[in-house]
Amino acid sequence: MKAFYTLAFLLFPLWIVAQAPKEIPILERTISITATEEKTTSVLNRIGQAAGFSFSYNSAIISDEQTVSINIQDKPVRDALNGIFHGTMNYKVKSNYVILTKAPAPAMKNNVFT
Repeated sequence: MKAFYTLAFLLFPLWIVAQAPKEIPILERTISITATEEKTTSVLNRIGQAAGFSFSYNSAIISDEQTVSINIQDKPVRDALNGIFHGTMNYKVKSNYVILTKAPAPAMKNNVFT
């Protein structure tokens, strides 16, 4: 009987950890956001607040004057970013940050994009 209680005492914390809800990856968190001709930096801040994270990027890649219009309802953060940047940015998650970097230009071969 003593062995049973010892085993239960050792396994109970593992069971508790296994039952804890799994955190949804940042880019898969669902958000709803509507913006019309709003500064991109402001929209990014709103996305970060809605999904509980922060953005990190070089200010030289996103102009303070650049505006965006977007209407996202119950979609993942990734879809919102794709709607804003249309493939011109890469997204990398590090801790509680989404790091934005300029996507490389498409390769050209004989003056044709490949």
